Amino acid sequence: LAVAKKEGEKLGKLLADLDRVINIQLPEREKRKKALTKKQKTFLDTRGKYEEAKGRREEAEHILEDSRAGILAKKLVDGEKCPVCGSVHHPEPAVLKEASISEEDFKKLKEEESELQEKKSSANTKAENAKTLLEEFEGQLRITILDCIETSIPDMDMLGVSLEELIKAVKEAKVQVQARSEENTEKCNSLEADCRKLKKAEKNLETAQGDETEKLHSKKEKLNENKLKINK
Repeated sequence: LAVAKKEGEKLGKLLADLDRVINIQLPEREKRKKALTKKQKTFLDTRGKYEEAKGRREEAEHILEDSRAGILAKKLVDGEKCPVCGSVHHPEPAVLKEASISEEDFKKLKEEESELQEKKSSANTKAENAKTLLEEFEGQLRITILDCIETSIPDMDMLGVSLEELIKAVKEAKVQVQARSEENTEKCNSLEADCRKLKKAEKNLETAQGDETEKLHSKKEKLNENKLKINK
């Protein structure tokens, strides 16, 4: 019985470890995975907005440059030096585009781009941190699962097994350990019942022996009485 109870304690501890992995650590892993996915999405969305803002700023910059060139082109006279390049010939002077942008609007576009670039960088850092935290958690989870499986299924080869396969294995291990624990409980209950029966039988034997001794003592006294009577 003592051996069975000791085995039951080991199985109980192992079952508690398996429950902790399945009911606490695996949900925590899913929580971290969702957090990473959310931060990755935020980064991608922010990067998209930044690239759009960058595109608007570049387009505005081109328009502004062309506008400046167009303004200069109006003042160019063939035979006079260009104040920009120094050339005296201007075969294709720039023509002022219909689209235009003010210096103030261009400044706002640059500020918007700069602000979104900072947000993109921050979102990227948060995604990297979430990825690192998930990887560290999964590394520790792998060690914990391996310990549980090696204890419950010693012959299982874990070399090169992926985390997803380990998670599947740890769930199967729980089913096996649960069955062994239930068998052990039944065995302990059966042994305890046998012990109670044995103790009861021993007690009955002692009682029977006591009764028998009393009967013998009573017979002896009667014999002594009869002997005295005979001697008289």
